Amino acid sequence: MFMGFCPYTVALVGLFTLGIVGLTKRESAPARGGSAALAVTGAYVCFAACAAAVAYGIYLIVGK
Repeated sequence: MFMGFCPYTVALVGLFTLGIVGLTKRESAPARGGSAALAVTGAYVCFAACAAAVAYGIYLIVGK
């Protein structure tokens, strides 16, 4: 059954995309005067939020 458009799914994909972009900026950040550590930390935070959302979804499906 098709449930239609879900904005949470779009937000999760967007968050994952920000993580990917943060990791790709790791090499170019020092050349532009930025911090590679900040880019990597932001990427890991995005990936952790995605993992938490997926884990919560699994929790909702499986239940107690």
